Amino acid sequence: MWKRVCGMLGSLLVVVMLTLPAVAAEKEKAPVKLSMAEAVFRALCFSKSVEKAQLDLDKAESTRLSAAGAVQPQWYTTYTPGTEPLLFAKESADFGWRGARQNYELARDTVVLDVYNRYYAVLRAQEKVAAKEAALKPLEKKLAVTQAMVRAGVATRIALKGLEAQLAGAKAALAATQGELNDAYVAFNQLVGLPPEERPVLTDTVSFAPFTATENDCVSWATGNNPTVWIARYAAEYKRAVQNYDTGNPATVVTEEDARKAELDAESAEEAATLLGRKLYTGIRSLEEAYAAAQEAVATAAENLRLARVRLAAGAGTPAEVTAAEADLAAARQSLLDLTVQHAYMKLAAAKPWAYLGVLAASGSGTAAAGK
Repeated sequence: MWKRVCGMLGSLLVVVMLTLPAVAAEKEKAPVKLSMAEAVFRALCFSKSVEKAQLDLDKAESTRLSAAGAVQPQWYTTYTPGTEPLLFAKESADFGWRGARQNYELARDTVVLDVYNRYYAVLRAQEKVAAKEAALKPLEKKLAVTQAMVRAGVATRIALKGLEAQLAGAKAALAATQGELNDAYVAFNQLVGLPPEERPVLTDTVSFAPFTATENDCVSWATGNNPTVWIARYAAEYKRAVQNYDTGNPATVVTEEDARKAELDAESAEEAATLLGRKLYTGIRSLEEAYAAAQEAVATAAENLRLARVRLAAGAGTPAEVTAAEADLAAARQSLLDLTVQHAYMKLAAAKPWAYLGVLAASGSGTAAAGK
C-alpha cells in the first residue's frame, strides 16, 4: 500500500515540477516546511528498510499460499503416508509469513520513532546554537570594555589576554555546536529524502506533558505487542507443533531439543522486554524530576534578567549585566528544552520499546539523538 501511495506522490511531484513556469526557477528557493506528520509520511515513503520488509512480506505471502495449496485439510485429521513433508512446508511457510508481517511492522515503527528522534535532535541543536550565541555577547562586551580600559591604562594586558582566550573558547564552542546542528540536519534530511544541504523549517514544537502510565503499563507495552517477543513466542509454538515431522530431509527435522531451545529463547526475549520496559519507566520519572528543577532555573534566570533591566533603566546597572542575564536565560531555556525533548521522546519509546531498540541499532550508539 505504501509503495503505491508513495509512487502516486512521486508522480504528482514530477507533474508539478514540469508545470512550474521557467521564471520560478530563477527565484530564490523557498525553504521546505515540515510538520512531524509530513516528516513521518516522507520517511516511510523513502525508507529502504520498510520497502525491503514489504518485499519480504510479499514473498512470504506468495510462499505461504503456494504451500497451503499443496495440502489437503483431511491430512491433519487422517494420517496419509508421504504427506508430512508437505505439512511441514505449509507450517514453515505460515511461520515465515507471520514473522515477515511482524518484521514489517517493526520496520515501520522504527522509522516512525526515528523521525521523532531526528526531528527533535534538530530542535535541540537549534536551541543549543542560540544559547551559545547568547553566551558570546557578554564576553564580547566585556572584552570591548577591557580593551578601552587597557588603552586608558587602568587595566592590564594580562586581563585582556584572559578575556581574549575566553572569547576564543566561546567561539570554538559555538562553531562546534553549529557543526552539531549541521549534522542533525543532514541525518534528518537523509531520513525524509531531502538533499543534505537543505535546511527545512520544522513547524512542530514540543511541549511537556506528565507521563500518566504506570510501571506495569510500560511492562505490558514492552511485552504485549512487541514484534520481537511475538516472533520468539510463535517460533516456540511452531517448533513444538512440527517437532519430529518427517520433512524429507534429516537436516531440517525439528527435535525436542530444538523446540525446548525455542521456548527458552521466547522466555529470554520476554524477560529482556520486561526489563527494558521498567528501565524506560524509571528514566522517564527521572526526567520529570529534573524538569521541575529546570523550570525553576528558567524562572530564576527570567527574574534576574527583569531585575537587570530595571537596574539599567534606573541608572544603577550596566548593559553588560543585562547581556549576561540574557545569556543565562538562554542557557536555562536550552536545558529546559533538552529535558522536554528527552521526556517526549522517551514516552514514545516506552510505548514501542522495540522501535527504540531499532533506532539505537540504526544510530550505532547506545543512545538515540533525542534521548541523550
